[in-house]
Amino acid sequence: MANMPLDFVLSSTLECYPLTLLKSLVLAGKLGRFTAHWHDPKVDSHNITRALAADLRDAPPMPVRWHCYTADRPPAGSLSWVECDGWAIDTGNAGPGRPVTILRALEFRDMTGATNVRLSAVV
Repeated sequence: MANMPLDFVLSSTLECYPLTLLKSLVLAGKLGRFTAHWHDPKVDSHNITRALAADLRDAPPMPVRWHCYTADRPPAGSLSWVECDGWAIDTGNAGPGRPVTILRALEFRDMTGATNVRLSAVV
């Protein structure tokens, strides 16, 4: 499954520099762990976020910082995601054939009902 391509969906008509970076990293084969985890239906948002962070850490230097967050999500438990430049990469929507959704960070936090948001890593 790791060879399946990643599709991206942007929830806005605004320019999204993190999307441009992610697409270029996918094309360069630099997001292997993230891609493999994304297509595995048994992997949760925490593991997908860690995989993306590891790939970003190993990628060539970039002019932006990626922030990994964990939060409570009543009543479902908890979730993790990555933010960059005001955009959130929704790592909780993974699954075979599903696109990677990127939306404004505040919109994502409101949509998910995230509470007790904690920064877990900066890449």
